[in-house]
Amino acid sequence: MLENNKLIVCLTPFQMFLAEKIISRDAGKYTLLFIEHSENEKNNYYFNLLSEKVSAAYKYNVCKSNGFLKLYFYICFLIKLYFVSSKFDTVYLSTINDKHIYILLRFFNLKKIITFDDGIGNVYKDGVYFDEDNNIINYIKDRIISHYTIYKDLENIVEANKLKLISFNDSEITNNGTTNKISIFLGQPYEEFMGEDFDFGQLNEILTLYNIKYYFPHPRESIVYNGYEYIKTHFIFEDYILDLLKENSNLEVSIYTFLSSAALNVADYKRVKVFTLGDSDLLIRYRRLYDIFSKKGIPNLEVEFKL
Repeated sequence: MLENNKLIVCLTPFQMFLAEKIISRDAGKYTLLFIEHSENEKNNYYFNLLSEKVSAAYKYNVCKSNGFLKLYFYICFLIKLYFVSSKFDTVYLSTINDKHIYILLRFFNLKKIITFDDGIGNVYKDGVYFDEDNNIINYIKDRIISHYTIYKDLENIVEANKLKLISFNDSEITNNGTTNKISIFLGQPYEEFMGEDFDFGQLNEILTLYNIKYYFPHPRESIVYNGYEYIKTHFIFEDYILDLLKENSNLEVSIYTFLSSAALNVADYKRVKVFTLGDSDLLIRYRRLYDIFSKKGIPNLEVEFKL
């Protein structure tokens, strides 16, 4: 195998955003593989951006057919990749419970694995990444030699001695005092954690209560709330806030959310304040998640929901 010949595998725009930071500090010849489950503008933007930083880049669109055809087309793709690419010494990846990742590791016999954060799931002990009965997760965890994390002082999927802290390069954000303030609500697919019976009208009440003008939607949200300015951008939230603060040196941003990873990810930015929302039921149901935000100094604003 050739030394320093590295494969970096991403499944989301956030992973590609973070992968770029890793590549800039960990020298080597990189090949990018983006496994795309749904095509959208953000995927294309970050794939094209990261493609400029690597030696070769490949995108695989996951087949929407039945299981057999999905496996067949993926194996065909891996065979092609095997013949057109160099042999890999190391693989970098973020998602540790995906069958496509597992098949790739076995196909290329990749045993030297370096991982990096996928979001709050890396530090949420009740989440899927801590399922001790998942064979794919166990297979990957057993082979991880180091892990890049943005979550300082939080336990992760590997032992503390394997963790390497990495930042979003927010040093360009100056702190010249605050003359302007805005509030942004960071959306989520609410029915996935609030339940299908959640009254979405209550969200309008919250936005009005805290005088929130801007709304940053989650890709899987289906409901549009009238009366608020939707933020439309090819940036992911972390990148959008970074750019907003760089361009507006006197701006302070207050971010409101339920339990979004992206809000946690920007909590350490200068001139950013993050607030979670939750009633007594949510605080009990997702206690460990709220504890994570609390450990980062993020206060919770108690609200009452009719679920």
